[in-house]
Amino acid sequence: MELPESLHRWRDWLDWFAADLQPEVGTLIKRLHPLLGTFLGTRLAGAQAPSGLGNLSRRGAYDRLLSSEWLLAQDMPDEFLRRAAGGEHLFLAPPTHSPQADRLIVALFDAGPLQLGAPRLAHLALWVLLARRACDAGGELRWGILQSDPALHAATEAAHLRSLLKARTFGLATAAHHQAWQAWLAGHAPRPGECWLIGQEADAGVGGPAWTHGVHVRQALTEAAIDVRIRSASTERKLTVSLPPAAIAVRLLKGWFQHETAVAAGMPGLSPHRLATLYPPLLSMQGTHVAVPTLDAPGAMIFHIPKAREAHAAKPRRYRWGPGQQPLAAAFLKKRFCALLSDSGTLHFWQPNRIDTRTRPSRDAFDAPPGRRGLLPAAWLNGLGGDCVCVLDLSGRLAYWRVKGASSAGRQEDDGLQYLASGVIGMAQVHDGVLVYLQRDEGMLVLHRWRALEDGRRWGLGAAADVAEVLFGGGQLWREHFGACAVRKGAQPEQVWTLYSPVQGDSLGFGSVVVRLPAGWRAIGIAQAQGSLVFRLITLDAGRTRLALHGAGAAEVLYTSASPIVQQAVSPAGDLVALLAEDRTLTLYSVRERLIRIRIDGKGAEHAAG
Repeated sequence: MELPESLHRWRDWLDWFAADLQPEVGTLIKRLHPLLGTFLGTRLAGAQAPSGLGNLSRRGAYDRLLSSEWLLAQDMPDEFLRRAAGGEHLFLAPPTHSPQADRLIVALFDAGPLQLGAPRLAHLALWVLLARRACDAGGELRWGILQSDPALHAATEAAHLRSLLKARTFGLATAAHHQAWQAWLAGHAPRPGECWLIGQEADAGVGGPAWTHGVHVRQALTEAAIDVRIRSASTERKLTVSLPPAAIAVRLLKGWFQHETAVAAGMPGLSPHRLATLYPPLLSMQGTHVAVPTLDAPGAMIFHIPKAREAHAAKPRRYRWGPGQQPLAAAFLKKRFCALLSDSGTLHFWQPNRIDTRTRPSRDAFDAPPGRRGLLPAAWLNGLGGDCVCVLDLSGRLAYWRVKGASSAGRQEDDGLQYLASGVIGMAQVHDGVLVYLQRDEGMLVLHRWRALEDGRRWGLGAAADVAEVLFGGGQLWREHFGACAVRKGAQPEQVWTLYSPVQGDSLGFGSVVVRLPAGWRAIGIAQAQGSLVFRLITLDAGRTRLALHGAGAAEVLYTSASPIVQQAVSPAGDLVALLAEDRTLTLYSVRERLIRIRIDGKGAEHAAG
């Protein structure tokens, strides 16, 4: 990314940040820079001091009188006096200089509870500004934490800045902390040219002998700004600074300067069998498991997805089905993996401990040709009347079968192929017993929420002309409310989506917003901001290596893959994304937590061992 000329002087530090973070950090730095003033130091220009031999002069102090002149005083005192009266004595005149200010800058940061959150963004910007200030003066910045034992740390790389952001305490700074630091700095060599106290009230520490500057940082009355006041012995400056967007601020405060830095304790993992890249991963409703078909033998690997604080993931399980059986569709019923398999003229509704077999319908009745790449959209619903398997075929027909479930004693009377709807553009299972789908109905778009074998609800979304794709999100919201969906029309180079989402205070109402993606980017899911009804599109770039969010506010790149992503899946709630890369690496990324839950090497144990 090309930085504006006004930010070039901080380029060495801004290069530590991802391209989408640089403008926000740069703006914060540029706003605070005028508050700092000029570099002063503690030893300002004072008495002139000699330096070197220099020249001869007719004027000077008699301690610099030439030795030859003193010889005249001994041998010819009258001549000595005459020369003195006539101003004829010669003196050494070495060049003089004023003492330069000490070039070391010390910054002490308050890491207490009053400085957590937004004020820490000012700490980050001031750290960079003071590092540049010390560099300009030919010195260096050293920093410490006010509430810690006196010790100064380097400020030369991104890891040092992350250490500052990680330093936090729930104890307030006390007079004892100030006194300990002042006593320690009084004996420190070299003596600091400037010593900054950052976070406390500006006048709390300036009166002490060690501090040259005091910086007071606090949350402004408006939530999206901070008040900064800098005070030295002679001046005081203050400013209210706007904060970056919330998502950017969270990444900065957590030290996630680049996209691939945050990982959970449970990764990495290893699949004992090679993962097939022909099929997308499949996520369970609860986001606790992910399934991926295997390459070497018919079947699938089921991996447990550890929580952020879990140290170890459970051992993966492998499920196998018969040779020649091809998966047409797959789904999770709670934590149980289920698949629809095709074998010649037979359909197998496969579950770990149960297989229900039916005659395969003709191509005219069920458009699912064998040998196709990928899986058909499917849902395995558990309702009051038993299990219901729904599959969307290539002709846009939403078909379903009733099959034997955990509570089913035998085959139901109406266990043959049935149709729920035709002209269906897309569908998704959003709960164990809830399905949503978008249908073209007499030239209009109709969104349906359907519970297994029960009546559902409908919403009209406008004209159905030129609709190409639909995505669903919102997860649990669909149980009783309108969730979220996005509709794309046309086949333009730049995707344009209409994002529908619920309205605050109206459980069944919805609003819409248009989201235009940059050229080459495509949407793969919908994410919900934590604690709000704000939704954004989850996207992949043209090179299929970058995962991002697009929607309200600036785009946010979440993760960058080392290998191109060939298959992906998004959980119904939009909080978890499964990415299968070209090198068979399976990555589970948590959008809500902004971290990698687990990364699995899918090349197989034999390949990894070799």
